Amino acid sequence: MKRFWAVLALSVAPLFLLIFSTSAYSTTKEYKIAIIQYDKGAVYDLPKEAFKTEMARLGVKAKYVEYNCNRRLGTFADTLIEDILAQKPDLILSLGTGITEYLAGVRAGKHIEVAHKITDTPIVFAAVTNPVVSGIVKNWRTSGNNFTGASIFSNPDLLFATLRRAGPYKRVLIPLDKSMLGCTLVSLKAIKRVKKKMGFQFVLVYGDRASDIDKAAADKKFDSIAVLFDNVAIEALTSGVLERYQNLHHAPIISVLTFLKDRCVFSYGEDFSHNGQVAAEKAYKILVEGMSPSEIPIYQVRNPHFTINLRLARQLGIKLPPSLLAMADELIK
Repeated sequence: MKRFWAVLALSVAPLFLLIFSTSAYSTTKEYKIAIIQYDKGAVYDLPKEAFKTEMARLGVKAKYVEYNCNRRLGTFADTLIEDILAQKPDLILSLGTGITEYLAGVRAGKHIEVAHKITDTPIVFAAVTNPVVSGIVKNWRTSGNNFTGASIFSNPDLLFATLRRAGPYKRVLIPLDKSMLGCTLVSLKAIKRVKKKMGFQFVLVYGDRASDIDKAAADKKFDSIAVLFDNVAIEALTSGVLERYQNLHHAPIISVLTFLKDRCVFSYGEDFSHNGQVAAEKAYKILVEGMSPSEIPIYQVRNPHFTINLRLARQLGIKLPPSLLAMADELIK
């Protein structure tokens, strides 16, 4: 009989462990989370969906209300923010540099006047380039306010060093946002540093939409294209404008957008889905563990993913040395 009970105890013990571990991992309260994104597209949708998936995996019950400011700040964004405040969310997920800066009352590192500067509700961000340069947070260790989140910034120097090794490329076309948000400031800092370090000539074209970039680039001379952190550059790439110039000029595209690796010869940067997962972990610490956003360090990209699109390189007639191919985390053949 004693042996029977011992065997029974051993057989049900794993079940009890599973039950208790699962209950410890879940929460009974349903949280209201407002999501506001700067624009449409994968750059925001990937981290958003990954955030939701990770929150569910962490056992957080949430009701989501979603907003898209479609790159329209000012009065339009104010209307959305008023509606968010009326919802009285437990937390706000902000996707993109432009809208996150606006929520913080800053623009490219400078304070601006906004109708509603939210200070009471915790705000977690994702898909933000460099929140320190933008002025969203005090530093990487502590925000000094009600913000925390995940940055997508990775140093683009490797991209340009790779381009240098790939061939005699000198003149690089770079699309930049005319609106001059923090992401453009980060791009310009990188451009200045790389120019001094590697001697590239940069052909800078500014615009609000992909069509502006198309017109501005039409009469320019360049032998390569770089997509950095600007929204207009992302739109110009996803819309096919830059791919057309890539094929026309045999000008390889290098990009920080890893999810568009099929369109670029070289891509190096953050996994945007992972960025959303990290944001969810920070939201969990706030909602479930009761931590203050200012106590939670800002996530910095640790292991950027380097992809070489060998198939596209061959189509453009680019021969890459084996030593360069050996550096890639991923080869598209």
